[in-house]
Amino acid sequence: MATANPQVTKPYTGMAAKEETFWSLTWYRFRRHKLAMVFTAVLLMMYAIALIAPYIAPHDPMAIHVGGRFEPMSAEFPFGTDRLGRDTLSRVLHGSRISLMVGFVAAGLAMSLGTLAGAVAGYFGGVIDEVIMRICEVIMAIPTFFLLLTVVAVFERSLLNIMLVIGFTTWPSAARLVRGQFLSLREMDYVEAARSVGARNSRIVMQHILPNCMAPIIVSTTLRIGGAMLTEAGLAFIGLGVTDPPSWGSLMEAGRHTLRFAPHMTYIPGLLIFFTVLAYNYIGDGLRDALDPKLK
Repeated sequence: MATANPQVTKPYTGMAAKEETFWSLTWYRFRRHKLAMVFTAVLLMMYAIALIAPYIAPHDPMAIHVGGRFEPMSAEFPFGTDRLGRDTLSRVLHGSRISLMVGFVAAGLAMSLGTLAGAVAGYFGGVIDEVIMRICEVIMAIPTFFLLLTVVAVFERSLLNIMLVIGFTTWPSAARLVRGQFLSLREMDYVEAARSVGARNSRIVMQHILPNCMAPIIVSTTLRIGGAMLTEAGLAFIGLGVTDPPSWGSLMEAGRHTLRFAPHMTYIPGLLIFFTVLAYNYIGDGLRDALDPKLK
């Protein structure tokens, strides 16, 4: 008597399975980077504290406590008070929201503009490439910090303007990075195959070239977030940052006048900036090793 053959389910080996394998291997390699994992936890904790800062801050960061100027560390004021009697701990907690947001938004804007410009220049080449690269070279020839000083001094000093200025003045280096990746990948066989079947340029860029550029883009973004935070802190330290609510850089600027008798007002926000930037750098190292282990 003939029996029906049981259906055999074959494992799927398509694009989704390959992507899943790639990212699972990337996560496995990233977990082996112990310092990257430690600083990832530190960074996640900082972002969590920034999100709930209004709920855990013991006082209003702008409230002035009469007769409480330069209070030492105590149960009521764990980090003391500043020269106006404002709680330093509350100001540090609220300042984390500003500093972390500036770094993330400014770096994201710079990488978005740089990726777009670099992709267009690297894929199409010719006159378009020449024009975009000359614009990048002009911007990079101007000292970035002095350009930031000029723009921030001329326009209104607001958090949005500072993020936009940092983003618009730091995108050329990202564009050069992405352009180099596109120049090398646009001649690959799978790109030529996509052209031969009549794929549109937008489809080739978005589905065939850009996904293969994501590793250096992701790593560069993590490093740029720390750089954007340092740039904002530098602007704030010379008095061109936001003060209501303050960022960590603004707190350092306010505390530099009291270094002799209240050094913690400068050291605490300074150490927070240091550890945050260090965390992004170690995370970038871990992502570089995980996404492209051959570089290691």
